[in-house]
Amino acid sequence: MKIHNENKRIFILLLCTVIILVILFGGYRIYRNITQDHILNISLDPLTTQEKIEDFEFLYKTIVENYPYLEVNKRTYGIDWITNKEMYMERIERGNFLYIMQWVLAELNNGHTHILSEDDVAFMREIYWDTKQSGGWQGMNFDVLNHPLVLKRYNINSTLPDTHKQMVQGEDQPIINAVVKDIVDGKIASIYIPQMINDTKMQYDRELIKNYLKEVQNYQAMVIDIRGNGGGSSNYWQRFLLPEILGEPYEVTWYNFYKDGDYIKKYFQESKVIPKKITQLDKTNLPNLPEEVEEIFTYYTPMHLEAIPAEDSIAFKGNIYLLVDDNVCSSAEMLAAFAKDTGFATLIGEQTKGDGIGSDPLVAILPNSGYVFRFTKAMGVTEDGTCNEEHPTIPDYIVEDTTRIEGSLEDQCIQKVLELEGIDN
Repeated sequence: MKIHNENKRIFILLLCTVIILVILFGGYRIYRNITQDHILNISLDPLTTQEKIEDFEFLYKTIVENYPYLEVNKRTYGIDWITNKEMYMERIERGNFLYIMQWVLAELNNGHTHILSEDDVAFMREIYWDTKQSGGWQGMNFDVLNHPLVLKRYNINSTLPDTHKQMVQGEDQPIINAVVKDIVDGKIASIYIPQMINDTKMQYDRELIKNYLKEVQNYQAMVIDIRGNGGGSSNYWQRFLLPEILGEPYEVTWYNFYKDGDYIKKYFQESKVIPKKITQLDKTNLPNLPEEVEEIFTYYTPMHLEAIPAEDSIAFKGNIYLLVDDNVCSSAEMLAAFAKDTGFATLIGEQTKGDGIGSDPLVAILPNSGYVFRFTKAMGVTEDGTCNEEHPTIPDYIVEDTTRIEGSLEDQCIQKVLELEGIDN
């Protein structure tokens, strides 16, 4: 009897094992068919009114619980986004869904918060796939962008880049970006940087700038022109440009403040960052901190930035000028704010666009339509608590016309440099 029961138990275990294997194999077959055959049997029929409302409600809840600048938007632009909910909903019910949703997010007046385009999704999938392989938190963004509904909505035919190797090879192609030129021969050097391109594309810039710096290391002054620069990778200036120029280290400690939404919690979980509670914050040196920080935010993290001279730095001893305008934002704005706080350069131009303190935005998928939106996740403040989004960087010297005139001394920002350096135009 005991043997019979033992055999019966073994039989049941084997049967359960077989069933589990069949289920797993079946799931693998389904996944393989999606990834290899690119067949996504998901309907993109016109959305019903109820589906539109559900998507809007999801977006609204996500923004309210996670997005940091609702009060800033109210103070700066007079838009009370939260109380406008019914107006937004009525327009969504009547109008073109995508257009209205784009407008709803545009009402937040933040350059990092918007509905993604097809090109945005394709580009970000490659960038975030690379990060996902290295274990970075941005892998959570890739998972959103690789959702079958997103692929269907944005007409993307693969659930993964063809191969990681192919993607890296594509990224390794350098692009022509920076421009170097003497403003005044033998006296005033100039480096123009239109984009903060990422590490894998900056071979051209690296060679061009390093060779130029050797020629100008004893010049009277140097101009770094980032007018029109909308950002990219902060590594460009923090890990490459400034270390090649500076003769001493510069550093700042800024702060990022976060709400308590589900996306923020997941970000901390994926990034392995352990935030501090607002109740632990010492506000002694943060006199300009927005009042809502203590009221509606839950967490904060210090953000320590430093630019340390490279071993082969030219240790430039002349004056450094940073030219900025109202198009400077994101990682370019981070450079402007760093220059203002540390004093390594004199800023000339007009007030920047802001939103430069922080890291990559988060992305989320609208559950019915499959559209993806991204949003800034943290309020970044400078050393004295000034919110960089609300109060972008103000130059040391403001000029009326910041238009960049290639190779011309009529450029008003360049004229200001010559004036400060005592050189007759």
